[in-house]
Order: sequence, then structure tokens, then C-alpha cells
Amino acid sequence: MGRTFDHPRKPRVSAWLNCGSGDDDPNDDDSGRFTELFGAPFGLYGFIPYFTAENTVSPVLGLSFKPTDDVKVELYLRSYSLASDTDAWVRGGRRDATGKSGSHIGEEIDVRVRWQATDQLLFNSGIADFIPGSFVDETGISENSTLVYFQARFDF
Repeated sequence: MGRTFDHPRKPRVSAWLNCGSGDDDPNDDDSGRFTELFGAPFGLYGFIPYFTAENTVSPVLGLSFKPTDDVKVELYLRSYSLASDTDAWVRGGRRDATGKSGSHIGEEIDVRVRWQATDQLLFNSGIADFIPGSFVDETGISENSTLVYFQARFDF
């Protein structure tokens, strides 16, 4: 859900929830984990490619605005938890089958700037920072990760 305000800079506040089930019993032969067919598109579950909908509950808050007509700035705060404490953080490659490590994977803060330089040329750049939570702390190396990216698209 979201709301765009009637203002020349088009400020928008949004919130949504990404959620995919996990396997609640690693010892049976029945997988309850949601599995995506083709993987996650860039940005849907975060800009750092650590997440899909598999065994993940992720509320997101967003804010965007246009400081000029051809520039758009987007900010997102994402929180990630395991849907099932006994299933894996799939892209992180970690699992505590006992469920004692908790479910909070961490947060990601994203800032993206898009500049439509000409009708044919779009620049897209940003930074994403992942801050580990208690599940990551309890299951191995736990360090912040930062992604900086720059993209250009030329349409002809």
C-alpha cells in the first residue's frame, strides 16, 4: 500500500510485506518451504541478493520523491525474519534445525537514485547496507555487507 502526496516533488510513502513459507520440520519428508521458480528480481526482496520469498517474512517501508523532474530518489527499510525457525535462510546458506538461534535475520537499508538523462539514457545507482540480526549472530560470521551499484540503460 502507498500514498503519493499532491506536491510538485511527488513524495510517496509505501509499505508492503513479502512472505514465503518455510519448512517447520527438517526431519520429515515433507517440505513446506515456498520455492520460487525463477528467483528474485533485482530490488523486490532487497538490492543485496541475499533474499527471496523462501522461508522469509519481510516488512518494508519506503519513501520516494523527485527532487527534479528527471531524478527520482527512493529509500527503503527492510526487516527480515525466518518464517520457520527450524528452516534455512536459503540464500544465506544457514540453518539451525533446532530453532534455538531465533528468527531475526537482519535489516537492509537501501537508497537508490534514478536519473533520466535523456529520452534514451537512464542512469540507476544506489547503495544497500545489510545489518545482521540475532539469527546471523548465532549461526556464524556476522558482519555488515554493503553493495554499491551503478547501471546505465540506453534505449535505441
